[in-house]
Amino acid sequence: MINDLQDSLSKLSQRELEVLVHLAQGHTYKNIARRMGLSLHTVDTYVRRIRGKTGVTNRVELTVLAAAAGHGARPESAAGAES
Repeated sequence: MINDLQDSLSKLSQRELEVLVHLAQGHTYKNIARRMGLSLHTVDTYVRRIRGKTGVTNRVELTVLAAAAGHGARPESAAGAES
């Protein structure tokens, strides 16, 4: 299972990983868009790409994937936005 998660994560772009971590932290699409300076449509597109690349089908699976990516670590863009 760990290898499958790592394989899935290796397919994602840096921005997709950032969105994934925000989702795992419980942020809404609107909040993610604001934090990352994106439109809601772009956030939705990133989530669809994540799901397509990894095969996850729900938010719980996205959270598990995010934990494998960095155990809920904050992306740099989010850390800077709160300073």
